[in-house]
Amino acid sequence: MTTMEIFAWLLIGHAIADYPMQSEWVARAKQPGFTFDGEAIWPSVLACHAGIHAGAVKLVTGSWLLAGLEFVAHAGIDYSRGRGLLSYNGDQAAHVGCKVVWAALA
Repeated sequence: MTTMEIFAWLLIGHAIADYPMQSEWVARAKQPGFTFDGEAIWPSVLACHAGIHAGAVKLVTGSWLLAGLEFVAHAGIDYSRGRGLLSYNGDQAAHVGCKVVWAALA
């Protein structure tokens, strides 16, 4: 695959993982401070969401390293958005920026 094909597949994977695979409940439950029955569950929900994205990167690139980097970056970006440090568009731009880097490294 060319770098551009890898980039395109990474964007497709991101779109699938961030929209149809992310329910409204997950979108709310991954936000910092979210609790359920008195328990803070947001860290595990955020980790699962980031793990889905990492899986998409692994499927496209074949690289566990890039998948790990995606896990950390995706969780950090979504955490920042949940804390109000990024807008929706800023969040998506940061995710696309990561895909540019992963495609270049792949």
